[in-house]
Amino acid sequence: MDAGGRRLYPGRQGAGGGVVNAVIFLGPTLPRPDAAVVLDATFLPPARQGDVFRAVRTHRPRAIGLIDGVFLDVKTEDSGRLIGRQGQTLSDLQYITNRLLFQQDARAPKAMVDVGGYRTQAREALVKRAKEAADKVRRWG
Repeated sequence: MDAGGRRLYPGRQGAGGGVVNAVIFLGPTLPRPDAAVVLDATFLPPARQGDVFRAVRTHRPRAIGLIDGVFLDVKTEDSGRLIGRQGQTLSDLQYITNRLLFQQDARAPKAMVDVGGYRTQAREALVKRAKEAADKVRRWG
């Protein structure tokens, strides 16, 4: 709020006329009551194709969040065997895991499989290279 009591970032009017600041798509492991304690938002079930677009048109939120998923971090002595060359075995393992989950329940969230922090390290290395490239462009044009 500013000194005059006005909200600095007012939400937009949703389809029902109310102000909607955020729409959050919740997955199965975060119950709506628990999420509502942390954030005042409109909570929707897990997103499917087209749901984010429909949420924007219907609710006109200032922010959209996708919360939840299945993250498997495998710890092993010989992580190289599960990671494979350039992460190919790890990608295959993740694909198989998601196929099995989908066969059991088509609404199951996608799983992300990591072994020994490989994906985290790869992401950090990519961000570092991108920042270095951006710095080079700033310096040399």
